[in-house]
Amino acid sequence: MKKRSRLLTVLLALVFTLTSVQLTFAADVSNYFDKKTPNITPNTMVEGTFESNNDSDTYTFISGGGAYNLMVYTQTPITDPYGWEDDLAMAVEISYSTFAKFSAAGGDPPRFQWGASSIHSIDYISVHPDASGWYIGTVSLDSYKKNVKVGIRLDAFKSGAYMLKVVGANSPGAGKTVLKSVKGKKKALAVKWKKSAGAAGYQIQCSKDQSFKTGVKTVTVKKGSTLNKTIKLKKKGRYYVRVRAYKKVTDVKVYGSWSKVKSGKVK
Repeated sequence: MKKRSRLLTVLLALVFTLTSVQLTFAADVSNYFDKKTPNITPNTMVEGTFESNNDSDTYTFISGGGAYNLMVYTQTPITDPYGWEDDLAMAVEISYSTFAKFSAAGGDPPRFQWGASSIHSIDYISVHPDASGWYIGTVSLDSYKKNVKVGIRLDAFKSGAYMLKVVGANSPGAGKTVLKSVKGKKKALAVKWKKSAGAAGYQIQCSKDQSFKTGVKTVTVKKGSTLNKTIKLKKKGRYYVRVRAYKKVTDVKVYGSWSKVKSGKVK
């Protein structure tokens, strides 16, 4: 993977030097992320769209430790301006770095700085076709410690659909939760479980569908010390229940595995 400096930056610097004209730039928003920026799971494909030229999308992920690669996919490659005549590239600049800390940067909703010592940028990612009809490129990210939040920003020079996947170790969630009991009551279920190591809270799901594909009610318990919950339900009948713990890394919930399923009959 070639890492190249931006030609535009060089040209603007040259113009400034030769003409002594003062240039004013807008705020470099690549240093900021919205608080609600989606957190993605490593090794899972993400689909997105650049709605227009110069559109920007941002993502974060929680590191499980070790080295990471970013796989990027496009259906609309361009001729690589830095390569040989027949080389193809994705028309995008990709910036990435860790969130060493958060600090308010204003705005509504509030935005937060990366707080990193350095932000790495690569533009015009070299791509090659695959059997699916997409063109694929790879960006080698840094190595990160466990439970570090990493930000990725994509600044597109050209509109179009894209996909991406972060390849590397998932961040370990809280320990697996043991579901102790589910007891049916009048229009409710009483659920009890054992404390899970490292839990900041718990998520409970109940449904009449044993596979939890339809009619799922999800309840969040925000304290890791709480080990029981009464869930109100309108319809009578048998419900299936499962629970999992989560821990928090910065502002992101990292979930552990689901417990075994138990059931109870609502009266």
